[in-house]
Amino acid sequence: MLEMQEQRDQTQPKGAPGGKSPAVGLEEALELTGYGKFNYKLLLGVWLGMATQNFVTTDMAYSLPAAECDLELTAMQKGWINAALYVGMMSTAFVWGALSDVLGRKWLLALAYALLGACGVTVSLVTSSWVFLVCRMVTGMLMIGPASLCLTYAGELFSPQYRSKMFMWAGTMQGVSAASHAALAMWIIPQELAWLRSWRVFMLVSAAVAACTAAYMLLLPESPKYLAAQGRQRESIGVLQAIYVANTGLPASTYPVKELTLSKHMQPDHGNPFAIMAHQFGKLVRKPYQTPLLFAIAIQPLVLFCTNTIRMWVPQIFAQMERDGLAGDGYREVCSIMEDSRPLGNQTAGAAVDCDTFRIDPSVYLYSIIIMSARACIQLLASIIIRPIGQKPILVTVLCVAVGILIAWPFAASPYAVLGLACVFEGMAHTAYSTILNILVELFPTGVRSSAVSLSHFFGRAGSMAGNIVFPLLFTRDCASAFFIAAAFLLCEFLPRPDCPDLRNKPHCKICSATEFM
Repeated sequence: MLEMQEQRDQTQPKGAPGGKSPAVGLEEALELTGYGKFNYKLLLGVWLGMATQNFVTTDMAYSLPAAECDLELTAMQKGWINAALYVGMMSTAFVWGALSDVLGRKWLLALAYALLGACGVTVSLVTSSWVFLVCRMVTGMLMIGPASLCLTYAGELFSPQYRSKMFMWAGTMQGVSAASHAALAMWIIPQELAWLRSWRVFMLVSAAVAACTAAYMLLLPESPKYLAAQGRQRESIGVLQAIYVANTGLPASTYPVKELTLSKHMQPDHGNPFAIMAHQFGKLVRKPYQTPLLFAIAIQPLVLFCTNTIRMWVPQIFAQMERDGLAGDGYREVCSIMEDSRPLGNQTAGAAVDCDTFRIDPSVYLYSIIIMSARACIQLLASIIIRPIGQKPILVTVLCVAVGILIAWPFAASPYAVLGLACVFEGMAHTAYSTILNILVELFPTGVRSSAVSLSHFFGRAGSMAGNIVFPLLFTRDCASAFFIAAAFLLCEFLPRPDCPDLRNKPHCKICSATEFM
């Protein structure tokens, strides 16, 4: 009893009188719920969301080396299929924020993941390359919302004390789920199945993960922040009480918060959410936000042009190297491989390959497991050292290393050389991307932050789309220039540009480098 009384005393709001508890802010109310079973349950949901994001966006990278026979794909067609995902993302990038304000976080996430599962089943069964492309575009339209909304939702359920830790672990979870996806590909795709092509089974399993995530989301509560912003304060307090009970084991009646006070930007607004969103975008194009907005919409495309494009082609480089090894021709340099744009069923630079007998070697996917595991380790290390070292040294270091790897990549002439380069590049590029996102969050105040990040994501996906269209053209004509152009884009991060280090506190802009925001 003494222990329970102690825990109850620690959860009393500051300055609470002995009788009625005063109204408190939502952040303090979340602090009073503690940390325990509910948070672990929520972290599992975040991991499933990260896994779904990886599975439905990267399944194509693992499937294409095996699927190109069935669909008779050229390098250019594969580039268009990869780009279609980002076209879909761009087309609905601004819609999801407004929808989440109407439908709520939980239900919109559950609906989106369920639709992603249905779309995944469809794309796994089509036989036409053009229908395949359309399905990939629909997947992108459905994926862009949950990709950002999942972490937003989790952040609204974690107290401020643990929120930064949750975001830190999210990057590691994504790396772990990516490694798990590669392991699944290694297990399924090399199989010889009589009833269905193994790569189609792999895509069906990826779709099943999305469906499981949708079902799990139904077990989680709605965001108390969303409920409070909608004027549903009683329901918001009910969610907070349920979290408190799960974390502390105490009765709901002992939760000290009986009334919430809302900040001005959280007051219920029952206007048209799309009109509200348009108003926020209008504020961004005026001072003092217009110059940092230029930074936000320029820096992400430069990074994602390189990262998301090369990531989609690495499994195919490994697959072609394995084909060369089976043909007895020895390994070729990466550019010699990528300049061969003919379909697999035709004669390649090495020898004719029979689509009916050829199977992907499991080592192709083992390499991907190693790459994604290395990425998770590098991101975990960066998340540990970023606070004592600072964002600027981290960003400068990872960009410089990534540039060096891109310059060396065309000349790699063995699977092990490509593996080493890919491990380091994946870790460096994703660490740079995470650091840039942190900078963007710090640049804008709460009222316009979500709109600024949405715009940044939109242009980032445009960079990914452009990369997946431009790279196949360069690969078949002048492969080395593709990697050198990507390196030049990363170097552009160091060019001077106008921006504000922190608009929340400093209203005046100055000329600075992208690495001077820390």
